[in-house]
Amino acid sequence: MYLDANIIIYATIDTTSLGENCRRILKAINELYIHCSISYLLINEVLYILKKHIGKKDTITIIEETLKQPIK
Repeated sequence: MYLDANIIIYATIDTTSLGENCRRILKAINELYIHCSISYLLINEVLYILKKHIGKKDTITIIEETLKQPIK
């Protein structure tokens, strides 16, 4: 499965059921129930959007945590 940037973005900033579903997807990836890959462009997209919403420092933390996940 290809992980789209929107999954990370919505999991971070959305408080509705959409955000909750995205957090479930990320949890399933972390627990190895879902295997996925990303593009380097995903990091750029997430950085661009999230730093507007939560600031640069918190965005860097989110990206670092994402890169620790079992994602190819």
